[in-house]
Amino acid sequence: MNKGDQEHEEKLKKIMSNADSLKGKEYLDYLLAFLKGKKDAESDGPEKVEKGKVKRKVLCKHELTADEFKKLEETLKSKSGKLDEDMMFYFNVSGGIAVLVDSLYHSQIALPLIQQMLESNKKLQDDFQREHLYDALIDFLAHSNRNSEQKTLAYQNMLIIL
Repeated sequence: MNKGDQEHEEKLKKIMSNADSLKGKEYLDYLLAFLKGKKDAESDGPEKVEKGKVKRKVLCKHELTADEFKKLEETLKSKSGKLDEDMMFYFNVSGGIAVLVDSLYHSQIALPLIQQMLESNKKLQDDFQREHLYDALIDFLAHSNRNSEQKTLAYQNMLIIL
C-alpha cells in the first residue's frame, strides 16, 4: 500500500469513528435504508433479478424521488455549495454510491450527482473502480439500450455514463 492509500485509509477510519458528528448523517442513513428496502417488513436484503440473460444483484428497491434527490444533494454539499469530502466518503463507505448506480434502473435522476462525485475526487474514482461500479454502469447502459423498440436511454445520459 502506497503512502497516499495509507493516508486515505486513515482518513476514512477517522471519518467513520466521528460519523455521529457529521451533519446530515441521519438523513443519509435513513435514505439508504429506504432505497435498499430495509424499511420494508418483507425485505431480507439484496436479491437477484434476471434482466434478459444477465442476473444482477438488486441494491436499490425503491425509486429515488426528485425531493429525496434534492435533499441528498444538499446534504452532501458544504456551506460553500461544493460537495463535502467527508460526507462523500461517509456516503461511499455506507454503500451509497453503489445504491445510486443501481437506482438508475428506476430513474436516471442520480446520474449527474454520480458524475459530479467522481469528477471531484480521485480516491472516489479508485473506490468506484475497485467496487466494479464502472462495470455496473456499462451493464446498465447495455440493458437500457438492448431493445431499440422500447424506450432507450437519453443521449445526454449515455454520454455521462461513457
